[in-house]
Amino acid sequence: MFKILLLLGILSQAFCAQKVLLVGHDIHGGATKLTMDGLKKAGVKASFISNLDKAFQSTALSYLDGVVIRVVESNDPLSQISLAESDFWVDFLAARGAMIFVADQLDLTIIPEGFFGYLGFGLKSGTASIGNITGREGDILSHGLSIPLTQEHPAQIVVPEAHGDASLYFSNGEIAGIRHQACSFRLVYLSVLPQWLSATDFSDLIGRAVDWTLGHGLVPGNPAPDFVFTNTDGTVQSFNTVLSDNPAQVRLVEFMASWCSHCKKQLPEIVKLKTDMAHLGFDVVFVDYMESMDAVNQYLNEHPEISWTTGITVDGMGAKKFGVKGLPSLFILDKNNIVRHVFRKVTSYGILRNAIEDTAKAQSFEEIFEPVVDSSNESTNTL
Repeated sequence: MFKILLLLGILSQAFCAQKVLLVGHDIHGGATKLTMDGLKKAGVKASFISNLDKAFQSTALSYLDGVVIRVVESNDPLSQISLAESDFWVDFLAARGAMIFVADQLDLTIIPEGFFGYLGFGLKSGTASIGNITGREGDILSHGLSIPLTQEHPAQIVVPEAHGDASLYFSNGEIAGIRHQACSFRLVYLSVLPQWLSATDFSDLIGRAVDWTLGHGLVPGNPAPDFVFTNTDGTVQSFNTVLSDNPAQVRLVEFMASWCSHCKKQLPEIVKLKTDMAHLGFDVVFVDYMESMDAVNQYLNEHPEISWTTGITVDGMGAKKFGVKGLPSLFILDKNNIVRHVFRKVTSYGILRNAIEDTAKAQSFEEIFEPVVDSSNESTNTL
């Protein structure tokens, strides 16, 4: 059944003008209405469908290239996630979906433990304590956030499997929200309801969450954006400097990570291209996503075939500016560092070779070049 819904969802993506879908019980009241109000205030245009609507699963699947926001509040039992719905969200995320949960308490007697095991976190009873809800220093989602909470509320505290996923904290030190990146999905979980905060503060919070899950779009024809590039020896320079210091007629920039299984599958294709396309002035740059220098150097030691420049976007801003939602993500640049092709998945040798040759040919003969974006639903490790 899910495969049928997935096919319908993929087909309807072309007709889906919106990138954000809000799923909740009642758009006219409670946390669902306030979440929609917060999205509008943040300048985010969203569609709505009730979790009780029989068509909500097929509708949600048309947003695989966007983000779905699921709102649950404890004083509205009809907003709760059912067992069948929890199974659907696992399948949705496995298909490269991205989600934001806004929920003070989920009914843990209904939702199986395996659901949270897949999502990479757990929940425990706790309290949203009076004081400021604060962001984590340097966090790409929450840096600089300080949101007053003037009333205490019962809430479920988030318990992430990875400490680095923690993004928001209540004043008592408990975790109020996480952003989680796994091999097949990207997710934000907020144990904060909009009615607890001012409209402005919630709008800022939900706007940041949407921005992170969607990423900034980068399309062919745009110049490659600059960001802080940390070399494997610990030195730091701008990405633009990396490109200018290593001129190339055609360049492939790949965002990757040592833990990324799909990146390992992609590697042999890149190694072969580096050799076969050398006559075209072809080069490669790897940008590791937020790993430690030790982890990256160990990976390079294990793969001596990687002979090209490799660095790290330590704060994740490189990936954000390139609009990376999954690993690997590959970008073909011309000699002027203009993005010419975008591939957001594991991509075959033949397709990449054609893109490289087309880019080189367009430059050599000053032909009109029609950029191509390939963002079909294929293998990727979602951030």
